Amino acid sequence: MECTLENGQKGYKWGQSGKCYPNRADALKQARAIQSSQGVFKDYKVAEDSKINDWIEIAKVGKFPQGDLTPELFDELVGTFNPEIHEPPHTLGHIREDHNDKPAFGWIAGLKRVGNTLLAKSQQISDKLDNFVREGLFKKRSIGIRYNSDGKPFLHHLAWLGSSVPAVKGLANVYDDARFMYSDEGADNQKEFESEINNPVKPSKKEKKMELTEKELQEKIDNAKAEGAKDAEKDFSEKLKTETEKAKNDGKAEAEKEFNEKSEADKAKNAYRSNCDALIKEFAEGEKIKLVPAQVAPLRELLYSFGENKAVEYSEKDKNGNEKTVKTDALKLVREVISNFKEVSKEELPKTEKGAKGEDAQYEEEKAEAEKIQKEFKDKGETITFGQALIKARANLKRNEK
Repeated sequence: MECTLENGQKGYKWGQSGKCYPNRADALKQARAIQSSQGVFKDYKVAEDSKINDWIEIAKVGKFPQGDLTPELFDELVGTFNPEIHEPPHTLGHIREDHNDKPAFGWIAGLKRVGNTLLAKSQQISDKLDNFVREGLFKKRSIGIRYNSDGKPFLHHLAWLGSSVPAVKGLANVYDDARFMYSDEGADNQKEFESEINNPVKPSKKEKKMELTEKELQEKIDNAKAEGAKDAEKDFSEKLKTETEKAKNDGKAEAEKEFNEKSEADKAKNAYRSNCDALIKEFAEGEKIKLVPAQVAPLRELLYSFGENKAVEYSEKDKNGNEKTVKTDALKLVREVISNFKEVSKEELPKTEKGAKGEDAQYEEEKAEAEKIQKEFKDKGETITFGQALIKARANLKRNEK
């Protein structure tokens, strides 16, 4: 995986806790050293003559339960292929999201599309993988696709499959099934085979009967394989259907959870605002009041802007004259402050002069000015509370009156 060196340049390392190296080769050495104790890279060799290094088929166009493979998708995979950013590894089995520490048995070095087929060439193929493929232990293969931060697909890995059934069928085998071609004895058999082709002998009746029997036997084998493939596809489709239904139920449960959480949040918000209104009513109504009408609306807006979870911190001096920090909620603090206000009777309140602005009209003007200030700050990418904006608005209006 990629990492960042001390000089800020890109490097490579093995696993989450490995050392960061300036080149991939040193990181690969580290990986071999880490896993040598587990026997993963014991007697590790690169198969220089492996046919896997050549251009081989890795996918074909078609419709599959996992999604459609199209020529356009293949072109995107070719376009996003960049080994400097991500070098797709050869793995035994697919790499799952929760497991990314499988050993790599080789690396994809190039991609291209030919008609409806996606091909890849490789490098540094392990002799273990080459032997597995030669012997038919891991003969089939399947591509792993992921999506980058731009939402574009890229080839993540090439998985070699053993007993698992690949979704894409019909890919050409890397090695021929006729294994005798890789031995001296096979060379002799090949010569005899070529001789029979060049000098054909007419089969006897008994041989014809045997040929017919072998043909029928091969048909039965082919039919059995086809039935097995259908059963495997059916099992896969049923499993996919079950997983899809589970995903739907999980999504429904998640939506219900979000709705309930929002309802609880709304209840808490409404309860807090009711407490704010009760506090204001307590000090602004009755024969003796501590809040004059002009203070009611702005105080209510200020309390609302704090929110039900707002904690307020301020400094004060203790009995010994030392500074201490006091932490409380906004509603409690406002109650303590207003409690210290002087009580006045409604008869003591100044009367509004004829032609002068009423208190409600004055506040509406202040509120409009505060909202305008808030918008100006928002346009500049900054944030200001309504209470702060209201203070600035009153100052602006006083300057304008002068």
